Amino acid sequence: MTQVEKMNALQAQIQVLHDAGASLADMRKTLGVTKSVIYYHRRQMGLAGKPTKITLIGEQRQQVKALVRQKWSYKAVAARFGITPNIVKTIVYDSDSLNNHDFGDVLADPVNALLARRWA
Repeated sequence: MTQVEKMNALQAQIQVLHDAGASLADMRKTLGVTKSVIYYHRRQMGLAGKPTKITLIGEQRQQVKALVRQKWSYKAVAARFGITPNIVKTIVYDSDSLNNHDFGDVLADPVNALLARRWA
């Protein structure tokens, strides 16, 4: 198989995975190439340079937190969900975010409940 044929076969595989919505991590595992190679071929093919942003729904975010509490490494959890270890860290430590915060927990704190009644 010539170099051009190998490149065309790789691009065809990348196209199939891209159309299926595979993450970069999934592409790397399936194809056995680096992310730089995938980015290069995606640019050559006119596809987006980087995969679309992955958004985890509430249940998935809870699963991420549960796995970290079970002593999974950030890297292992990230690989399972197709995200970066830094995103795992953000999910675990970002409990004060308005998007993820349960205000029932805030009012369960006696001081916050007192303040809420006082200023309501």
